[in-house]
Amino acid sequence: MGGCTVKPQLLLLALVLHPWNPCLGADSEKPSSIPTDKLLVITVATKESDGFHRFMQSAKYFNYTVKVLGQGEEWRGGDGINSIGGGQKVRLMKEVMEHYADQDDLVVMFTECFDVIFAGGPEEVLKKFQKANHKVVFAADGILWPDKRLADKYPVVHIGKRYLNSGGFIGYAPYVNRIVQQWNLQDNDDDQLFYTKVYIDPLKREAINITLDHKCKIFQTLNGAVDEVVLKFENGKARAKNTFYETLPVAINGNGPTKILLNYFGNYVPNSWTQDNGCTLCEFDTVDLSAVDVHPNVSIGVFIEQPTPFLPRFLDILLTLDYPKEALKLFIHNKEVYHEKDIKVFFDKAKHEIKTIKIVGPEENLSQAEARNMGMDFCRQDEKCDYYFSVDADVVLTNPRTLKILIEQNRKIIAPLVTRHGKLWSNFWGALSPDGYYARSEDYVDIVQGNRVGVWNVPYMANVYLIKGKTLRSEMNERNYFVRDKLDPDMALCRNAREMTLQREKDSPTPETFQMLSPPKEFFPRCLHLGSMRKGQKQSILLFFRCIYVHF
Repeated sequence: MGGCTVKPQLLLLALVLHPWNPCLGADSEKPSSIPTDKLLVITVATKESDGFHRFMQSAKYFNYTVKVLGQGEEWRGGDGINSIGGGQKVRLMKEVMEHYADQDDLVVMFTECFDVIFAGGPEEVLKKFQKANHKVVFAADGILWPDKRLADKYPVVHIGKRYLNSGGFIGYAPYVNRIVQQWNLQDNDDDQLFYTKVYIDPLKREAINITLDHKCKIFQTLNGAVDEVVLKFENGKARAKNTFYETLPVAINGNGPTKILLNYFGNYVPNSWTQDNGCTLCEFDTVDLSAVDVHPNVSIGVFIEQPTPFLPRFLDILLTLDYPKEALKLFIHNKEVYHEKDIKVFFDKAKHEIKTIKIVGPEENLSQAEARNMGMDFCRQDEKCDYYFSVDADVVLTNPRTLKILIEQNRKIIAPLVTRHGKLWSNFWGALSPDGYYARSEDYVDIVQGNRVGVWNVPYMANVYLIKGKTLRSEMNERNYFVRDKLDPDMALCRNAREMTLQREKDSPTPETFQMLSPPKEFFPRCLHLGSMRKGQKQSILLFFRCIYVHF
């Protein structure tokens, strides 16, 4: 009995001496969170492309501290498109990491920049990095590149992506330094292969404590994962969500042939367009023509490629554009003999207002592609041409300020939204199929119907568009842009422009090839539809022309 009375007393004494504390136990060993000022993002950019500026804009939105390496250097790391290379990035990292090798509390995050956007901030990155409980975390990929023979050397992964992707990694500075100091190759050697060989070496992997972001919690590579990632709106903001692993990646990398999908995400992430505020970047880097004394010089290319009803009205609208006529030049290609009389009447009126008018008639027997190449060259060869405005004759410009509105957006290539009244047809594609043809993007209908208003990065546009003259004389200085295999001229233009830009950028493929401005509200003029009804069908079949509207 005496023994039984002692134990409760001892227990009571213990409780008095050591009251319960929720911070004790396993949770007490939890490391404190890393301050956000201890995160340094490092990237490499030998030149500044649209993609670089987009990356920096997303980094600025989340208040990342970014260090850019290689600025002003010649790129010697290979062409970066479907080939090995990129060693120059490792060499630059090796040089800079020597300065941070002793900073034990510094976390370094390396990422590409030309095809990457941030979707989350430093606090989220550091929290996920700490939770990984490793010294260095690399992006993970479902595709093994560049040496597929190394597959068996990778650790087995039961859930998640197995292979390393060098487009992004994060780690404590001394450990990142230990990796990059092993580099002793050339600038045009492959960075991915170098990091892969470090990771698949069991001794190095354990000594440095490296892992992969198998479930894409921090890094999301899109190549091979396009079916996994969707756009998610939450609390009025947009995120890219990996539906396979139910994760919200922080850095989205449009590696390989996924630039167009990245552009789609970039139209929303991190804050380009929101459900609450609409377009938040529409006023970014714009110009105000009302504040200038001298307007930019514009060459207008007009293309009459088939019989076009109401052509005189179309031509007269050109003279009503709210733009100084002394700053305009006209290039007109008319393929139809029937319209020569209309062109003559217009010329007799326009010559008193527009000094330079070049007319190429049906006697030249030019193909549509040849004519459009000639029109573009009309601006390209004129050093004083600031903009080239191409308009098809079946486009109805309903707003006299159309040209000014487009110029004020200050984009390399931009097109206004063009639709058919009551139809889902438009002059842009929001996505491409695997073979490069039309595919409907998730937001296509909302944009065409005016439910989403903004400036959209798209892979295809036609019928009416504006291009900067200096763009024609630099990135697009090849003359034969409207010819490509058996493609229609408009498709050839878009495909050539996308691919030529990639080749010219070398290490910095630019994503912003075409941008399309959608209107804040719909406005449709009266237009006569010359059509007939097929028996048993409700859809109107247009016989002679398309009614197309430019509206703002």
